[in-house]
Amino acid sequence: MRADAAQEHRPGPEIDGETAVRLSLIPLSQAAALIHATVLGQHFTEWWVYRVMFAAPALFQGLWGTALIFKRSHAALAFGALVNAGVIAVWGNVTYCGPSIRTGCRQR
Repeated sequence: MRADAAQEHRPGPEIDGETAVRLSLIPLSQAAALIHATVLGQHFTEWWVYRVMFAAPALFQGLWGTALIFKRSHAALAFGALVNAGVIAVWGNVTYCGPSIRTGCRQR
């Protein structure tokens, strides 16, 4: 092997910022879907709203993560960000107020 061949730099394909974000979000969304699906069984015997609160994000995040492989648009990224922000808001509310949505928020 030639000495100059070892130092030869072969750049890979250029990846823009949006593509980098999209490719990063695919495994993160799939992992979030897996987490929600995994804990769904623990909440399945509880109130039906709890089932929906875990099943809906699991389904959405799994499908959205898969769609990001094929769909390259700002709208798809924005829609997923909006839905996931809603999931985070519900999680924050439940964490702060407690798990009982039926009785309203009672500060701890």
